[in-house]
Amino acid sequence: MRKYYLLLIAMLLLVGCSSGRENTGSQQNETDKQQASPQVDTLDNEDIADADAEFSPYDLRHDERAVHNLQEVMQSIITMDAKRLAKVTAFPIYQEYPMKDINNERDLQEAMPYLFDDSIRTILRNATIDDWDRVGWRGIMLYDGTYLWCDDFGCLSAVSYVSSNKEQYVSQLYEQEAYEGQDPNWKTTNCFLSLDSAYFVRVERYRVQDGDAVYRLHFLSRDSISGYYSRELNYYGSLELEGSCCNEYYTFACADSLVTLWVSSSSFRGGMADVKGDDFVLEFPCCLLRPESLAGKRIVLQPAFWREVKKWW
Repeated sequence: MRKYYLLLIAMLLLVGCSSGRENTGSQQNETDKQQASPQVDTLDNEDIADADAEFSPYDLRHDERAVHNLQEVMQSIITMDAKRLAKVTAFPIYQEYPMKDINNERDLQEAMPYLFDDSIRTILRNATIDDWDRVGWRGIMLYDGTYLWCDDFGCLSAVSYVSSNKEQYVSQLYEQEAYEGQDPNWKTTNCFLSLDSAYFVRVERYRVQDGDAVYRLHFLSRDSISGYYSRELNYYGSLELEGSCCNEYYTFACADSLVTLWVSSSSFRGGMADVKGDDFVLEFPCCLLRPESLAGKRIVLQPAFWREVKKWW
């Protein structure tokens, strides 16, 4: 009996030792796993914000193509190299009436003397890439857009700087645009000619010191036989600017007739306007015109310059 109890005690001791070794081994394995596992650092909100700022799509430092093109734009203007500048220009460069748009290298060569003078070249010599800012779909601007604009690839898209040479050039063009009986208080903003050269349309702005400006739609038609003016109409109205592109929406009225004119200042200037009801619409550069004197007849217009038209019209 005594031997039986001794044997039972021995068996219990053996089971306890085995269990202890298993627990010790399990704990050791967990420790080894923790030591072998890589430590993952967590990012707080400030770290995430810094990472986003470092790789921001608006940051030019990470856009080698745009940086290269911007540097080419600056250097070609500094050296007045039209051929070099044309390679990094997003044609056409749109200009206000009475200047013509710059559509190619030849136009750029002719325009550079009045677009860029010593003042802007000095500014560009002192400018760096840090002085350019990317502003979304508008592109990239230099010094808050007061001098130059480039597209998202860094190619020249607009010149907002106005040199003294440009002011003199515009004055000379307006002298050529003058017509008989013109009131000097009215300034031409757009001109259009029908495809058959039978109709000429001029949009003018009255120069006012205070208050809203008044606009006039000057409509001329020519007799197909004699070649002289057979009809002249004036519509008076107003202008509204809409959108960040400042698209121009004119509204003119004459008797019971209403005219609306849309002029886009963005790179897209197209499409045929729709005629609705009794109104007629002009759209730049393909315009649709239906005066009340020509009800039911559509006249397609295209951009024109009076200084050229009056030579033969």
